[in-house]
Amino acid sequence: MSSDWVTTRNAVLDIFKKALASGWNTLSDNAKEQISELVAIAQDIDANKDEMDDKARKQLLDNQAEAVKNVILAEMIIAETIVIKAINDAIDVILKNAPKLFL
Repeated sequence: MSSDWVTTRNAVLDIFKKALASGWNTLSDNAKEQISELVAIAQDIDANKDEMDDKARKQLLDNQAEAVKNVILAEMIIAETIVIKAINDAIDVILKNAPKLFL
């Protein structure tokens, strides 16, 4: 990957880090991989642009962008599910220890 593409990849990673804030630590491993793939596809499209029409170039980029979105959203949903379960479990413990709390 040329230095211009490394710079591009790092700029894209910074955008995601800022957008995801504290969630970045949870998502970073898979997100980095997908973002690297997105940039690699852009690099490949650039290198082979004369062999592809606009529709093919756009489709390749759109497909990888969708993959990035799906990975990040899936991990966010998993994290949210874990938090909801933890909250529900905590409330169950509170109610077991203070059964008259809501009487």
